[in-house]
Amino acid sequence: MEASGTVDFVCRAAKIMNRTIVMTVFLACLSTLPVIMLIMGVQYIRDCPAEPRIPVYMVVGGAAGGAGICWLLWAQLASRSSNSSASIPERVLAYTLTIFLMGWFAFGNYWTLGILWPDYAPTLFEPNQWCHRTLYVFALTQLGVVWGVVLLLMLLLLALVVCQQRRSVVLELWHRNINNTMDVAGALLPFTHVVRPELTIHVQEVLTHADAHHDKRIPEINEPCDADKLNRQDKGDVKVKVKVNSA
Repeated sequence: MEASGTVDFVCRAAKIMNRTIVMTVFLACLSTLPVIMLIMGVQYIRDCPAEPRIPVYMVVGGAAGGAGICWLLWAQLASRSSNSSASIPERVLAYTLTIFLMGWFAFGNYWTLGILWPDYAPTLFEPNQWCHRTLYVFALTQLGVVWGVVLLLMLLLLALVVCQQRRSVVLELWHRNINNTMDVAGALLPFTHVVRPELTIHVQEVLTHADAHHDKRIPEINEPCDADKLNRQDKGDVKVKVKVNSA
């Protein structure tokens, strides 16, 4: 069954790609990021007085992100074994977790970029305006990785939309060629009937067959073979014999 539109096509393509082994490997590699976030947040929980919410962002984001990726892996493996869709409570939980992660990521951007390039050690005059170098550099790296994944997904969706649009254009041109071929062949019927009546009958049969079977291919109109001529002659002879017998 063909896709009904661009959105339907993108959703079907995304479901197909989600079941591939490439996506499984990608999610398995991506699962290391929340684990490192959790470790870094716990280890440097008190080492960023310039913005003490950065370690909290690491701990909460690592725990929630790890749960989200584990959920994606489980759903992907389950979709391979069966075609049954997720239940309503599972969908509500997945949507809630996704919205929370998006909001938490936005807060992480605000907290991390709000103290861009702070001091990495306490100074005499500003003892509380510093953040551990490892923690802060990893926070920036984590933001860059997540934005890179988002950009990659957007490019992939854009590529799917472009493919669908090009496919629609090609199908439209194909249907136009079919209609033009049918119109030209139909317009030439009166002229071919004067010159070659047997070719006119052949063209009519081809067009009738294509129209009756809703054939999407351009019908091929070739020279009628000898067998077709013999069949038409036999049919004519039969009609003549029937008329003679009836008379």
